Amino acid sequence: MQILSLFNNIPVEQAPVVELVQGRCLRRRLNTCGCHLCLEVCTSEALFLVDRQIQFDGEKCTGCMRCAAVCPNEALVTECDLEEVQRTVQSLAREQLVISCTRKKQLSADEIAVPCLGIFAEESLLAFGMSGCQSIVFNLDGCSDCENRDAATSFLTTRRRVLDIAAEFLCTGLLIFEGVGSCSINTSADRRAFLSCLQASLATIALGPSSFLSTDSPKTSGRRIPVRAKIIEKVFADTAIESRAKLLSLCTHRLTLSAACNRCPLCTGICPTGALRINGSGTDKQLLFTSTRCSGCGLCVSFCKQSAVSLSFSPLSAKEPIPAISKS
Repeated sequence: MQILSLFNNIPVEQAPVVELVQGRCLRRRLNTCGCHLCLEVCTSEALFLVDRQIQFDGEKCTGCMRCAAVCPNEALVTECDLEEVQRTVQSLAREQLVISCTRKKQLSADEIAVPCLGIFAEESLLAFGMSGCQSIVFNLDGCSDCENRDAATSFLTTRRRVLDIAAEFLCTGLLIFEGVGSCSINTSADRRAFLSCLQASLATIALGPSSFLSTDSPKTSGRRIPVRAKIIEKVFADTAIESRAKLLSLCTHRLTLSAACNRCPLCTGICPTGALRINGSGTDKQLLFTSTRCSGCGLCVSFCKQSAVSLSFSPLSAKEPIPAISKS
């Protein structure tokens, strides 16, 4: 604890930028894809279009991580390993956890720090809420004055959606600390009393940003399962059998086929996650869909020559269909 506390006094370096893996971008995979999710959330103008392709200027990036959170195929990556963060949270049997940004001074030596809270999408917060911890406090103290304050606002919106839609599955409180009196674990105390209470409830463990470095090579651009899908698969596997159908209806996308589908392999070939596959042969061919692996990218819809595929997005994601663009 004392050694970790010494490191907390070292000035925090500027938040790390993300890296664009062009081979994973949906626009690169299908030239008629008009995905613009990352462009919508980037407020620093670090992301822009050149000849319909996403380009990235690392010098402008402020490290808010919102682009990494919204990209369906993880074309924008960061060193922070969200799977490891999730595993760490689930492995800790204790009453209180604190998660915050690496930019700010931590409330305790054992605090879990990520590049920015903007990195958490709905799937991560759902997993946190089902982790079994008594509560998780997200430290947003000072976020209103940060250049990435839009990421904090987006995080609060995402948290509220998860609380509203998946309330019946949540066993862990997802609390917010924005300053004195803002957190329900000690609303009548001053900051020192809050920290004393918080410190008393935390076990001494060696955690820090370096504990969550990703081992995935950012150069990998082939078929792969995004972390968000892996998180949902893990949550689904840990859920009681009688509750799985309801959970799937809340947090996974639904694919439907019309009578025009002739079971050609086009949609299976364009799917970047392997959520679609053909089973059987001849007249016995079946198109199988694994909803927990679907990222909602919509490439199968855009690429189908018979217009036989449609995709309905999960209530949890609040997504809208990704538009197609003209080839001309």
